[in-house]
Amino acid sequence: MNKLLKTILLVIGLSTPGTAISGPASPACAYLCCGLQTTCIAGCTVGFVLPLYYLCVAGCTTASMACVVACAGSCFAEGTTIIVRDNGEEIERDVKDIKTGDVVLTLQNKEKIWTKVLKAVPSQGEFKFIKITAKDLEDGLQKQIVVTAEHGLILLGDGNMTTIDSAENLLVGDRMIGLGGHDLLVTDVEHMILFEKYSIETAAGTIVASSMLVSTICGEEIAGGEKNFEKKMHDWKLQHNF
Repeated sequence: MNKLLKTILLVIGLSTPGTAISGPASPACAYLCCGLQTTCIAGCTVGFVLPLYYLCVAGCTTASMACVVACAGSCFAEGTTIIVRDNGEEIERDVKDIKTGDVVLTLQNKEKIWTKVLKAVPSQGEFKFIKITAKDLEDGLQKQIVVTAEHGLILLGDGNMTTIDSAENLLVGDRMIGLGGHDLLVTDVEHMILFEKYSIETAAGTIVASSMLVSTICGEEIAGGEKNFEKKMHDWKLQHNF
């Protein structure tokens, strides 16, 4: 069997529901997905005739989409709670039960607003996660959230200026924003490996998850260190026509 056909079988196999390629959220990962699709389709041209050719191309496209989803870094662990508006009521749901089209809670200038879920996709693999523990400086209660290492966190800096950075760069003593606009003080950061993640993207680019305000934009879009949050969100909305 030639190399192109082996690639086809590999990539189509990865498109099977419940499977995904694990890897960091980075431009290199996205380029890999595109490269796999291109090579796969080239193999379809060499190895198949109609109508099998169309089935082969469809498999390549599906696999490429699964690959990109797996690369996306803004993901949550099962057990993360999201507040959903359903028939006028506010209901708390596990992230695994969130669906595309749901209306969920987020914050804008520390005020509650609602935003629509544009994407809600689970992926399986081996992923680096960060468990964050923070103390609410308003009521003293402890909050916890588990996100992928590349997940974008919204941080409070000097003069309450907001920045965005990857969870893997979070330090004890950093400040985040909690439900109700309360300041949260990070008290513990724990690294772990988990085998399933839930990718959520909202129209606002943010979401309140487990009582913490976090980003939902792709991890690759914030790679490279801490950035001004307002500028990053402005650029992101322009790029995505929001």
